[in-house]
Amino acid sequence: MILFGFITYSREEPKFNSPTSSANLNLENEQPETLPLKYCINYGVVNARVQVIEYFSFLCPHCITLFKKDFGKILSEYINTGVISFRFHPVPHDLPTLQAMICLEKLDESEKRLFLEAVFEEATPGDSELLSMLMITAMKVFGKPIPELNDQDFLKSHPIFEEIYNFIKKERILAVPTVEVNGRLYAKDLPDYNFIKSLVEE
Repeated sequence: MILFGFITYSREEPKFNSPTSSANLNLENEQPETLPLKYCINYGVVNARVQVIEYFSFLCPHCITLFKKDFGKILSEYINTGVISFRFHPVPHDLPTLQAMICLEKLDESEKRLFLEAVFEEATPGDSELLSMLMITAMKVFGKPIPELNDQDFLKSHPIFEEIYNFIKKERILAVPTVEVNGRLYAKDLPDYNFIKSLVEE
């Protein structure tokens, strides 16, 4: 398979979860590889009873749709009240996610949250050109512009590329979005409001 048109690797790219998926695949004994926290977007208090990690992609249509539809309610009812913490962990198998990670490593924690919210609220699922334009605009607003974000030579020579390649060789996420809750990985459950509510009420 070709990764971003630059390098070759043997692992199949992850699929997007179907919004109708309901069967839970328990992979709790296979902890996924993780990226450094500088690439993750964190919400909530660190010692919350329920610790949620969503493995997501900036290109995934379900990730974008779920964020627009359900995350605001999850944020107000469960994150802002200290019940859960929520971490967005990128899975860099597509160009927009690579571009986003280059942006995220330049941002502080509050800026990362604003970046995700600004990009996902305006994004059209599957439109990579719009995504990159939104990212470039957001970085200008933060006063940390990356005008060359669409330049392939810039991307190929960026230090992040080797780190991503090493991550991809080891990680075990088979589809996005995938959710991990208190160390247990759910491969077929979507992190929508009803799923989060069921976790809280357990």
